Amino acid sequence: MRKKILFLITSLTGGGAERVVCNLSRVLEKDADIDILINSESDRDYPHGGHVLTLGMDFTKKLTWSVQLKALLKRMSILRKLKKDGGYDACISFMDSANFANILSGRKHCKVIVSERIMLSQCRTKNYIRFVHPAVKLLYPHADVVAAVSKECALDLKRNFGIPKDKLTAVYNGVDLPFIKEMADKKPAVELEEDFFYFLNIGRLLQQKGQWHLIRAFSRVSRSHKNARLMICGSGSDEAYLKKLAKECGVSKEVIFAGFCYNPYAIASRCDAYVSTSLFEGFSNVLIEAMACGLPIISVDFKSSAREIMSPDTSFEHKQQKGIERAEYGLITPQNSGIYREGSDPLEESESALVKAMELMIKDDELRKHYREKSLERAQQLSLENIAGKWLELV
Repeated sequence: MRKKILFLITSLTGGGAERVVCNLSRVLEKDADIDILINSESDRDYPHGGHVLTLGMDFTKKLTWSVQLKALLKRMSILRKLKKDGGYDACISFMDSANFANILSGRKHCKVIVSERIMLSQCRTKNYIRFVHPAVKLLYPHADVVAAVSKECALDLKRNFGIPKDKLTAVYNGVDLPFIKEMADKKPAVELEEDFFYFLNIGRLLQQKGQWHLIRAFSRVSRSHKNARLMICGSGSDEAYLKKLAKECGVSKEVIFAGFCYNPYAIASRCDAYVSTSLFEGFSNVLIEAMACGLPIISVDFKSSAREIMSPDTSFEHKQQKGIERAEYGLITPQNSGIYREGSDPLEESESALVKAMELMIKDDELRKHYREKSLERAQQLSLENIAGKWLELV
């Protein structure tokens, strides 16, 4: 018998959670009837399946507290009616505000599943500490299932927010392999010159992504490997600082700031290796997408998901402390300090390990070939079809 599922999220515009909902709706509609409830009609950045419902609110990107409160109350009212009369087997919500509304509107008529996309304890802004963290502790235990995006995120919810173990599970994000292959074959927005070795980093230019550590490490690599280049795709508040740092480090010509790229896959498929210096993630979509493009991976051992993606047979609680780990699906180096640095500051020990990993990837053709094949293997394991089946099991 076909299931009926209601997805709940603010919009289908923007970031990773929105893309996950759209991807899941396309795959799951083969086996279930799908509705998606969003706040208002707006642009939809990704192809989706199912039928979209709205709260009828005016679209805004400024999610002030008054907008959030209004949305919460309206969501709760509409959700109570939909859950009672819609015949849903489950309501699956994404992001904090949607999760709170899902729980508060009750689980009498359908299963309440909330998806936690980030490592909550790492979110230390005033709003999170004052409002979101207490609400999570109070409300999440009343959901039927709390689906964290990684095992480490699930442990974080148990240890730091008191969510009962029997409520928790981990469901990774899936990678849309056919879509990525299609996009990778298109012409890239940025021209990549022949005879250069391109390292790639994709992500918002924000503190969380730690790109200054990567630029500092790359500047040392560039001294002995004149053909090395670093491509950074993304935009954000750290952009001016990162460009200034590249100039201080003498690599302003070797570091290419490509800005926001609608199709990063066309660039990724033409680069030579991917490097992540994130301070923390929920689940790193970009790592598995880079793997799907056949890129060998270098990553610091960030919380959470680096180890779960790259070394799934080891404990995610183990963290690389020194040197380079040749993990099953890539090279892992120690986490960086997360302290903003200048170009003249000495390298951290973790940054030196990153230098050695990048140089190893340049010099060792066999290693690069090995990890390219392992990346494609891991991407297949984390295909969207495989992950969608896990969601259906929860319902």
